[in-house]
Amino acid sequence: MLTDLAILLAAVGIGFSLFPPPANPEIHHVAYWQAAAVFAFSATIASLIFGLYERETIMDRARIATRMLLSAATAALIAYTIIHVVMYAVVGRRIGAASLSAYLLGGGLVRLAAWWAVNVGERGLLVVGSRGLFESFHKAQAEGFLREYRLHGYVVHPAESGSPDNAPDDPNFLGPIHARPAGDAAPVQPLLGELRINKVSDIVVGANATADPHIMDWVVPAMQQGCRVTNEATFYEKATGQILVDELTPNWFLFADLKVHCDQHATFKRLV
Repeated sequence: MLTDLAILLAAVGIGFSLFPPPANPEIHHVAYWQAAAVFAFSATIASLIFGLYERETIMDRARIATRMLLSAATAALIAYTIIHVVMYAVVGRRIGAASLSAYLLGGGLVRLAAWWAVNVGERGLLVVGSRGLFESFHKAQAEGFLREYRLHGYVVHPAESGSPDNAPDDPNFLGPIHARPAGDAAPVQPLLGELRINKVSDIVVGANATADPHIMDWVVPAMQQGCRVTNEATFYEKATGQILVDELTPNWFLFADLKVHCDQHATFKRLV
């Protein structure tokens, strides 16, 4: 949003420098700072209406183009309504066209660069926990989320066996890796080597796995190796903007800071 505002303010300034308003005392032309404030406000409102800052927008080039066009058209309508109806003033059509064109071009290029960075640079992801947790992540990828991650497998307890129902068609997929008894450090080294070879940078630990010392023997050395370790609820919420309902535990509600203690928050919710 700050990037969009910077682009728009610069675009309005370019429009005023290229097409300065005529000196006509009978017509009230808005000044640069007035036009910049109105266009910035209008563009922000329009962008929020059409979800231009939602994560799913960055994941699809067609969605980027569509929402940028809708936001620009709506911003122009709002801005000219405010200037003409509320301020009883005018702004040059060439100034508005130049400003919104630069906004479309600059904002579009920034989003396309973000799309490229998300879809080209993959991060290796290893799931520590149950097969069901791994399949939840695989399902999220099939629905268009977690595109910046490559699922390399999951670590499970020796009591759990079997491959996931829909394993990725990837020659580097590690499959189910069974944790070894605590104290047996030898099998840990091959796994760390696999993580380095496959460039696994993120490890997601399921809620039920944190209390299992057999599984945690795999995680701590990997964290010391430089992998980022998070729990499944936090990772899934940040990566997809959704909550992994199937894996929620009472501990999640205990530490989620639902603000039930805040009377002002409850009042505001009732007003909304």
